[in-house]
Amino acid sequence: MASTLLKNIPAKDFIVPPQKRAVDFSADKRIPVIDLAAHNRADLAQQIIKSAKEFGVFQVRNHGVSEKVMEETMNLYKQVFNMGDEEKAMLYGEGSNKNCRIHAGGDYYLNAEYRSWREMLIQPVSPMDDESMQSKPWLEKPAGYREMVIAYTTEMKMLGLRILDLIGEALGMEAGYFERNNLTQTLNIVANHYPVCPDPSSTMGSAPHYDPNLITILHQQLFGLQIFNNGQWLGVEPLPHALTIMVSSQLQIISNDELKGCKHRVVTNSSAARVSIGTFIGPSLDAVVEPAAGAAPVFRPVQYNEFLQQYASNKTESDVVGFCKIQP
Repeated sequence: MASTLLKNIPAKDFIVPPQKRAVDFSADKRIPVIDLAAHNRADLAQQIIKSAKEFGVFQVRNHGVSEKVMEETMNLYKQVFNMGDEEKAMLYGEGSNKNCRIHAGGDYYLNAEYRSWREMLIQPVSPMDDESMQSKPWLEKPAGYREMVIAYTTEMKMLGLRILDLIGEALGMEAGYFERNNLTQTLNIVANHYPVCPDPSSTMGSAPHYDPNLITILHQQLFGLQIFNNGQWLGVEPLPHALTIMVSSQLQIISNDELKGCKHRVVTNSSAARVSIGTFIGPSLDAVVEPAAGAAPVFRPVQYNEFLQQYASNKTESDVVGFCKIQP
């Protein structure tokens, strides 16, 4: 059954225009799966960059993130979304993403045509020093929420930095480029709940969009994620304990358009509720993002905060990095 929070939104608000509806709800075997323990560093770098260029997304196995931590964190967020409606209503809000709130029917990426069939909880995590951690808006329930999320985020950040180092190496960047330029300082956890939907053919769990950050690490157990590649939507198969890595907009800028942001969406289903957990790694708000040294730049330098403001005002599915491209 759908959450009361979603039921409070008029049903017509969820209806997707016919030309934008999903027609294929199957997983695609072409999405690359990379075993991070089975190759030497040079081979891994080349596999990752090839996958990132061809698809904008790949999955990783043997990634070093504890399976126990993954399972416990997934169960934690399932508990959050399974709270009684009165408890959840206290967390409901349409305000700032800086607070830990549940947003019903909304998206990071604004789309005025229809609402998404989902609840989304945004948990700010960075900076991760002790003083900042004490002052963050943590949920009081379930028990152990803060400790579990910190443990999960710590391991996800380590994986993210490893992936970025390999990408940087394959692109010819100097070691430590991303951290040295304040490009990995922002971390947010976004937990999504997609309730059972009575009509998946006319709804969408999340509208097509590009993520604004550097890379996104997605933890999913049930199918729902689709990515746009060569004119068609491909479903990403949820493999046990694998993690999905998506190229986001800042990496497109830094790579000087060698990598493209991964356009993606989420479909709904009529048989089971789905929870996914996204770890969003991005620059500090005042960081200036620009192409790394190399070929003639395609993009002008842009402050990340300026980029986010432009992103929030963009109500189309177009390439959101276009506004900072250098015009010929």
